[in-house]
Amino acid sequence: MLNRPLLPLLFTVALGAPVLAAMGGGFGWIWAVLGISFLIAVHEWGHYMACVLTKTRTETFSIGFGPRLFGWERARDGTRRFTVGSRQLDPIDHAMDFRIALVPLGGYVKMAGGEIIGESTSTDPNEFVNKSASARIFIISAGVIMNVITAFFLYSLAFQFGKPVRQPIFGTVVPGGPAWRAGIEPGDEVIDVGGTKPRSWLDVRMEIVLGDQDERIPLRVKRGEEELDLKVLPVYQTEGGYLEIQAGHAVKLTLGEGEDALHVGYSQPATVNGWPVRGGAEAHEAVTTAFRNGAAEVVVATADGRSKTVRLAASEDTIGEEAKPAPKIGLEPFLRFTVSALRSNVFEALKLDDVLRMGDELRAIVSGGKRYPIESPSTLSSARQIWPLDAVVVFRDDKETTLETKLATAQDVRRFYDALGLEASTPNNRVRPLEAGHLFPTEDGIWRYPTSPAREAGMDPGDAVLKVGDTKTADWNEVLTALQKGIADGPVELTVRGPDDAERSVTLEAVALAYAGDVDLTLTEREPIQLDGGFGEALALGFKSTGREIGNVFRTIGGLFSGSISFNKNIAGPITLIRASKQQSEAGPSSLMWFLAYISVMLAVLNILPIPVLDGGHLLFILIEKVKGSPLNEAVAVKAMYIGLFLLLTLMFFAFKNDITRLF
Repeated sequence: MLNRPLLPLLFTVALGAPVLAAMGGGFGWIWAVLGISFLIAVHEWGHYMACVLTKTRTETFSIGFGPRLFGWERARDGTRRFTVGSRQLDPIDHAMDFRIALVPLGGYVKMAGGEIIGESTSTDPNEFVNKSASARIFIISAGVIMNVITAFFLYSLAFQFGKPVRQPIFGTVVPGGPAWRAGIEPGDEVIDVGGTKPRSWLDVRMEIVLGDQDERIPLRVKRGEEELDLKVLPVYQTEGGYLEIQAGHAVKLTLGEGEDALHVGYSQPATVNGWPVRGGAEAHEAVTTAFRNGAAEVVVATADGRSKTVRLAASEDTIGEEAKPAPKIGLEPFLRFTVSALRSNVFEALKLDDVLRMGDELRAIVSGGKRYPIESPSTLSSARQIWPLDAVVVFRDDKETTLETKLATAQDVRRFYDALGLEASTPNNRVRPLEAGHLFPTEDGIWRYPTSPAREAGMDPGDAVLKVGDTKTADWNEVLTALQKGIADGPVELTVRGPDDAERSVTLEAVALAYAGDVDLTLTEREPIQLDGGFGEALALGFKSTGREIGNVFRTIGGLFSGSISFNKNIAGPITLIRASKQQSEAGPSSLMWFLAYISVMLAVLNILPIPVLDGGHLLFILIEKVKGSPLNEAVAVKAMYIGLFLLLTLMFFAFKNDITRLF
């Protein structure tokens, strides 16, 4: 910041507050604060060095904001001395102060002359306003240049140290979603997306988020030994406020430890109790589903003939009170699933081309003479892994119809579901009571409902919750929020309306979940990037990453204006920034360097935008001066500065609002 006394104050308040929010266990927050401070200080050091090179006199170079703690003062004759507290040499006498200030977040440079716009009232050739336009452009842009250079070196170091990243491999694909419609399958490795060769899942996701919702994104994927060219049309996700293709990243699953461990790779085929899966993500989901369906043990087998049997191992003595989930009442959202897409070639091969129709509502499946209702995501997930599939029950033409399928093998049932696109109804206030014994997985183990308070109270699938206590509820989020508040104080009374439209009251009391045990498995999401070309390759990748991310920041700004990225839901402020920095610092030095490199790119791009108050705004003033042959009218410049300040304060308001919303 150059001679802007108000902005240091604003940034002191804006960046000082999140320190308290970011402070948690360990020292991650210290590295986070110092990392962000370093980037801002580097920006200001760029301004200062440009002043030195152009012989522009400076009065203060401060690391941090607020009251001066200590520093070195340099007199006109070049002598230096260390001083504590307020500065002792007057800047009028051409004294320079290198100071450390109280709030260690960034810094600023104060040049002689007071203002950096308007007509000069001084004849001192060493003041900023009396320098040539080219010298002033160099000084103003030097901070941005330093941030770009810093990003390049940080990216390069992160590559050299082996930044852990998610692999650019699809792990899960939602049937009927954009990725499914494009022909993407779990296990597909992305080798090109939108003309970019991704090195991580983040690269893939960024190209999707920053894409055009009216244009298909070209993808080149590797499936086994085959390479395929596909095109995917992203959809706008209202909840998150960005574009997505409804597909998740791959993970690696490890069962057991040491030489006896069984690994299911990112795209490796395997079976879970005979059910075919692709990659660790699907294998993990299938293991959890098998236990939820009541399996006493689960056998995972890979294509190379290796297998491992896993069981829920109970060791409740090792579970502390802090790890136990809060008491539950046993409710989940009630949803219906409608056929939205079909892969006709698969249904023809299964001889089921005349069975299902678009718009059919899937109500249940029939296997071994038993009906399994489909009323929620958990019941759909469980039903998908049951075979043989004798029939499906659909709601069609205002009545339930049973349609024979007669699929005997797990492979055919898997093909059936992979070729079936389902669209879930929007969650409202209808609920489904869970069964006693339902499993609830957490990071600390798997827990079981010993009873189901909702079922024991007489609640039925499809009941609409009209009120929780005195709080009216219209959708699942309102029901959940009201229940979380209500059950903390004891039994809670619900007003519900059944399928027969009759209203009644039920009283629910939360039950503590019982520890069911855990499975000896490990999920690996990230692995370090491996370089074959040493530091030279790291430098090349650092250069490419810096250029790509500069473009991505501009594309993000464009997405905010076009509406493909929600400003209200995705703009973040200093609290989110420092909390994210803390998380990255705890993930390791390379992760922190990677994150700081991206923040450095953002600082560079945002500062160069032609907004008065920012560096780009002052560059604009100088360019106008070059064109018209004289400085911009000071009154006009001041008004423009106030407009820029208003825009900046508005941005900070929304950023803080989003930060506080995320925090609480």
